[in-house]
Amino acid sequence: TNTLIASGVSSFTSVLIGHFYTGVASPQLACGGLVAGTAAISAGCATMDMEGAVVTGFCAAWAYYVGGCLMLKLHIDDVSHAISMHGFAGGFGMLAAGLFSTKEAYQAAYAYNRVDACHGIFYNGGIAQLAAQAMTMAFIFGWTVVATLILMGAAHIMFGSRYPSQWEQKGVDYHKFGGECQYSHVAVQHDKNRWAHGILSDTDYGVKEQEGEEAAS
Repeated sequence: TNTLIASGVSSFTSVLIGHFYTGVASPQLACGGLVAGTAAISAGCATMDMEGAVVTGFCAAWAYYVGGCLMLKLHIDDVSHAISMHGFAGGFGMLAAGLFSTKEAYQAAYAYNRVDACHGIFYNGGIAQLAAQAMTMAFIFGWTVVATLILMGAAHIMFGSRYPSQWEQKGVDYHKFGGECQYSHVAVQHDKNRWAHGILSDTDYGVKEQEGEEAAS
């Protein structure tokens, strides 16, 4: 139940966030928010009540969207937004288990003799669970960074890790796979209710690019 609630709230909230910033109700954000909410609730789904699942899903949507915008700002190539879904939203979910876990749910799911120290801060559980979650998250982050650097560094040295810059600029789909997988430029006039922002950088469907070309000519 908590997984369904958190993923649904995250999906709906992600669409609302995208609509607020761009004027578009994006299926992309609906699907991404669904994954982000599922990742966020995974750590605490057995120890939260429904209220905690709602808050976790809501915050996961913001972590997903803001994390995706940060990746674009830092010029980190994360085309599927996996870092924002699993890293930012999932990371918040780990901390959320130390915030919203209830005593009754923890007692039902885990050991009875540790329940007084291991439920969430917002339910008078102390800081022990949140500290444990934070340390675990730090370990996972460090392990992932080190392992990725070793494996991808070796792959880069042995095989190379990027396509030619011309392929990247014009689209790898065409050069590598013989087809295109891009948004169609269906808009021929500027829509003042639609504008690109953050993760939804293609919401104008090329209109602004076309306007720029017309102005230049």
